[in-house]
Amino acid sequence: MSAVVEVPLWAEDRETFAVTLAGLTLPGGMHIARLATEEEPGVAGASIIPIDVIRCDEIGPVVRDAVLDAEGNEIEPAVVVPGHHVNMKATGWLAAMLTDGLPADGTLFERTRILDLLGEMNWQPSAAGVPDGYVGTSGVKVIDPDVIDRRAREWGRA
Repeated sequence: MSAVVEVPLWAEDRETFAVTLAGLTLPGGMHIARLATEEEPGVAGASIIPIDVIRCDEIGPVVRDAVLDAEGNEIEPAVVVPGHHVNMKATGWLAAMLTDGLPADGTLFERTRILDLLGEMNWQPSAAGVPDGYVGTSGVKVIDPDVIDRRAREWGRA
């Protein structure tokens, strides 16, 4: 089975995410996604159509469940983490391009070439329930999946 590269993302809102994703290109100029036209099925042209080796699970704002102690008493209340949360994964030739020749261990940023594809990125510490990660000028944050302690959704297991 070929490698799969999971890439959690966060943006202030869906429009920022969609426009940023549609503007990203791979070496050689191939766009990694496009926005659907008004004539295509989906939400009035707002659907994001990634290339065939990218899977995209748009979550939107998430609610972190309350944390309860052994007796069922709330020790941390449920909280809404605002923004547009997205789970993406690269498969096939794109995953291979991101990982070939790199160690299998380490953070997303050590075991892949994800930052090479994204241009200038700056480290941003955790804020308002969103983990540490690298943020570009668009405001979209790339997060190492291994630092997410409580997930809103996970990919299905095959």
